[in-house]
Amino acid sequence: DWSPLQVRVSCIHIALVDKQPVTLPLPALLQTFVDFRIQVIRRRAAFHLARAKDRMHIVQGLLTALGSMDAVVDLIRSAPDGAAAAAGLTDSLGLTAAQTEA
Repeated sequence: DWSPLQVRVSCIHIALVDKQPVTLPLPALLQTFVDFRIQVIRRRAAFHLARAKDRMHIVQGLLTALGSMDAVVDLIRSAPDGAAAAAGLTDSLGLTAAQTEA
């Protein structure tokens, strides 16, 4: 013998679809949730990929500077200020502004 609670459970399935609250059946609610999670994972992966590419760009500049360390040290010591040193590194080694700041 089953009680009414064991036989039937009522739920209101509301989700935000295109920034509007919508009552959905269970399959559509689950699909909306899965689509949202896929979107979040893609955004997070794109963010981490962009950070990794930025870091790789900096490391490539550091490796370039490391390859000609004596020239870099001489250029920095002979420069009157930091801006002139950065300009010299950009001209002589082909480094970008982000790489010279690192």
